[in-house]
Amino acid sequence: MHKWTKIFRWPRRTSEVETPVSTPKDIGSAVSQHHDLVCHLRISFNNEVLLKEINFATKLSISEGFQTLNDGATRDLRQKIDLGTRTLFLRYGRCRLVTPDADEKFYPLRNQSQWLEAVRKNLIAVKFNIHGDHPRLDVRLEYSAIQLEPVDGQRYAQTLRDEINGQMQTNFENHVYVLLNEFIEILAIQSLQRLVQEDKSLFGVVKKDSLFVDRFVHDISQNARKLLAICLVAGLPLLVLKVIRDQGLSDAHLPLRPENCCGKLTAVDFNLLASQQWSFLPYRFTKEEDLSRLEPECIVPMSFDSDVDKVGVGSYSRIYRVSLNQACHDFLTDEDAYFALKHFDACPITAAPCQRELAILNEISRYPNPHIVSHLVAWEQSNSLFVLFPLAQGDLRWFMTKPRPTLDQEFVLWLLRQLRGLADGINHLHNLNPGARSSSSPQAEPQENGIAVLHLDLQPENILVFGRGTVNHDVLRISDLGSGKIKQKWAKGTRTLSGSTQTAETALTYTCPDSENRTISRPYDMWSLGCVFLEFLSWVHLGPEEGVEDFATARLQTKSHQDWHTDAFWQLNYNAGGQLDEHSPVILKPAVTERLSDLEAHWAHCFPVFNRVLSSIRKLLKINPAERINAECLLSELEDVCVQAQQSHLDLNADSS
Repeated sequence: MHKWTKIFRWPRRTSEVETPVSTPKDIGSAVSQHHDLVCHLRISFNNEVLLKEINFATKLSISEGFQTLNDGATRDLRQKIDLGTRTLFLRYGRCRLVTPDADEKFYPLRNQSQWLEAVRKNLIAVKFNIHGDHPRLDVRLEYSAIQLEPVDGQRYAQTLRDEINGQMQTNFENHVYVLLNEFIEILAIQSLQRLVQEDKSLFGVVKKDSLFVDRFVHDISQNARKLLAICLVAGLPLLVLKVIRDQGLSDAHLPLRPENCCGKLTAVDFNLLASQQWSFLPYRFTKEEDLSRLEPECIVPMSFDSDVDKVGVGSYSRIYRVSLNQACHDFLTDEDAYFALKHFDACPITAAPCQRELAILNEISRYPNPHIVSHLVAWEQSNSLFVLFPLAQGDLRWFMTKPRPTLDQEFVLWLLRQLRGLADGINHLHNLNPGARSSSSPQAEPQENGIAVLHLDLQPENILVFGRGTVNHDVLRISDLGSGKIKQKWAKGTRTLSGSTQTAETALTYTCPDSENRTISRPYDMWSLGCVFLEFLSWVHLGPEEGVEDFATARLQTKSHQDWHTDAFWQLNYNAGGQLDEHSPVILKPAVTERLSDLEAHWAHCFPVFNRVLSSIRKLLKINPAERINAECLLSELEDVCVQAQQSHLDLNADSS
């Protein structure tokens, strides 16, 4: 395999405050010193990786970096692939910086301006504070090839039609589409000139001299490349395109509507255009707060198998593991990354479950939090709702099937930070949009103080694990607010904005005792969080079997209600006469109190910091919701615990078995 070698010089760490780089000159000076930045280039051809780990031997100019990369890649591909008369072109590119501290996010890379932007963002991302291993710039370029030269014995229009059809891709519904980059390369100026000169439909209609050819080609290249490609695939002559342009229609008017069919354009020709146009208008995934409304014919450039890739089923929706066409989104993920698609296939978008989901998603999108999973994009098509999320490694239930971890300092700090992060996520939901409108007038009506989002279905299955698949680098995030409610917080009380104040559709295991009163409020979530925390720490201490499975079995031994057993954390308290105890009608199950005491006794000496967490869990599992700790106080307590653990010396030699 061909090898190039080395490149950038990276700035030393200094005590001076660096300013962001934004121009080629600034970027060039920023990478001109002392630390080496190796550039790894991965080249693919038609989705097959042919060349890997290519390093540059000469200094790479920042101002001409993209051209140097592209020229070197195409030169190597020509040596490796017999292209014949076909021409290479870049379908898409990605670029990311890899350091021990920086996020490994890809930026789009298809031209010099995107190259400069990617380098600028990567420099800012690490703030020039590089230590440990030297950073590496990963560049990935995907190429294809097209036939632009005439083929003997074949009309040039047929040659281009074959090339466009050859670039077509298929989505999950078996609909074909082609991307803008592909047919812009195919319909280059030289190709357009050959095409116009060859077409006989224009004879007798216009004076087909060089002046007309040049003007028509220029007009197509500026305003009608897509329309021309649609005409070619539909097998229509250029006279049809001229009629469309004479009517004042351009690519900007796509998709064409029935009212665009004028007298000079026959219904047959128009229907051919209308049927083919959607292959050239695939949906572009963009991060937006508002719901995208797609026409039924719009093609979504996404792939998955509805049977093989199904990863979850809800009351109204199914969740699939999907891949997106890399050239149709800029979500800054690994180019091999998958996404989670939530499709509400059991109810129309106007139904309450969809409207509730959209309302909560919009609030979370407006006020994001690193410990809550935000959606990437949502769209409506054919009266169905589709929501795209990042795909997690798994959920906390899956995570707790792993063997009991080693309680070293790194894991303990990671664990405490995750608990603190989950508390921060719930606090964020319960106090969304703080500092909203208020009134100082005592005569004024109670004013808005913000929005409270109630999750109402906190359980390990709805806490997702993101990361690299290694425990100490994973991040826990709260997800699936489909059962949630939005409440407006007022100076006096609350009022519901979406959903009902009745009991939520949630797992009985994590429901709180006050749910029996059919009243939903923020303490509901706090109880559920306490159950999850206790189960999580039980796994940490005893592992998946004794810490999770046996713990659930022990809770099943006691009836939660009068007539049935559940593995809930509370039970009704009956006296000797079979009547509910007047003073304590509800109590924690014996298995729960015993597990709390066991953990406190076990960690009293070897990991006393955990006992502060257990103290917080006891406050979460208060039977009376009025006595239950709120999210803000819980977050404060866990922040103090994290600081204590970071600053104190943990006795790692103590027996933690």
